Amino acid sequence: MNERRKMATELVQMAREQGAREAEVLLTRVVSRTASEGDRALEETTTTDAHIRVYDSKGSMSMARGRVAESTGADTILRRAVRALGKALPEGHELPPRLDIPTRGLSILDRRQSRLIEEDRLDVLRLNRDQCREAPASVRVGPLSYSEEFRERVFVSSGGVDVVEESSSYCLSGVAWRAESPDQRVRAEVRSRTFADVASRPLGHELCARTGRLGTRASMPGSRTAVVVEPRAVAAILEAIVPSFRAERVDTKRSFLAGRVGTRIGSEKLHVVDDGRLGGALETRSFDDRGVSPVAMTLIREGIADAMYEGPQRAARHGRRPTGHERADGTLWPGNLIIRPGSRSRNMLFPALGSFVAIDAVLDTSGISERSGAIKVPVRLSRWEGPTWQGTIGEAVLDTTVFELFGGIRNLTSDQGRYGRVDACTWITEGPWFAD
Repeated sequence: MNERRKMATELVQMAREQGAREAEVLLTRVVSRTASEGDRALEETTTTDAHIRVYDSKGSMSMARGRVAESTGADTILRRAVRALGKALPEGHELPPRLDIPTRGLSILDRRQSRLIEEDRLDVLRLNRDQCREAPASVRVGPLSYSEEFRERVFVSSGGVDVVEESSSYCLSGVAWRAESPDQRVRAEVRSRTFADVASRPLGHELCARTGRLGTRASMPGSRTAVVVEPRAVAAILEAIVPSFRAERVDTKRSFLAGRVGTRIGSEKLHVVDDGRLGGALETRSFDDRGVSPVAMTLIREGIADAMYEGPQRAARHGRRPTGHERADGTLWPGNLIIRPGSRSRNMLFPALGSFVAIDAVLDTSGISERSGAIKVPVRLSRWEGPTWQGTIGEAVLDTTVFELFGGIRNLTSDQGRYGRVDACTWITEGPWFAD
């Protein structure tokens, strides 16, 4: 038996011996490797964290968490959880239901990982730095960074759940700027479950090309135009608002969807799915931190707010299955977000737009309110004439609401790219416009 699986099984048994009626244990072991440009060796760390929940017959629950050694130390965390159970209030807590958890076919573990050597990883940094040397003299590039993780998650509960999941992830990232405007940073990264995706992507070239374009300036049109939202910006906005789709936030009116579930919040062209079982994607998993396999959900069905994320406690109150999107600390763990693309390409749709403005990037999403749906964020703009890029306008403030932005979608293009957890395409909207 796997060492951490054995530990988790013993902890569940110990919890019941110490007076808990039920228990669930999550052990997460992470092997991390990191390097920055110029490093001659990778830095490697290994950690194992435990999250333990215990329940009594009155519906009380307590939780404790902490870092443990490879084979010892979790019993101290368990004792903390059991002691806290005596002070916990009865709030109807119970174990999540035992459901089937498929562990095959997820494609989240790179089978090549065990055969990679240090030189392979460092070569990724060297090759991308060589690409940066071809950039114009006006482009400055910061140190490139490489990181990877091997993650093993073990979940055992007194309800009969006993599962192990192994996964890998890789990331290459960098930042660049122009010498005359060092405050305008361009950031880029590539993240994947497989090393080959990171090793083959010309990130250095892409980073320098995007930064170089900032040197070609264009003016803001004198009157309002169509607004095109590039996929990278679409992904940033969607990821920032997705916590609003949690049922617990809607119940307490901490979401802009309070009173709006089942109603139209956007154009009928907008269709968004959360699929935590999408093969090989960054948020694919066989189970969440509560031992529940995620279900595919349609968050927005042709413009209508549809499904809500729901944790085990709320689902039990309503006699439903939890959706499988909860972290060990009770926060939301969204899956892979997929925006259904349109059927026509950018080259087909852009000519009819004439002169228009495009949102190339959202620079900071902290101005997006989950409670009200207000959006007030800095963005980087460019100007186009039909299918031809004219130049960079610069930075502005997008001051709108989720309802105005989503409702203003006139078309979606057929391009589709993966940006972190989001598969996004280009949006063509009729506004909103921008503040100075």
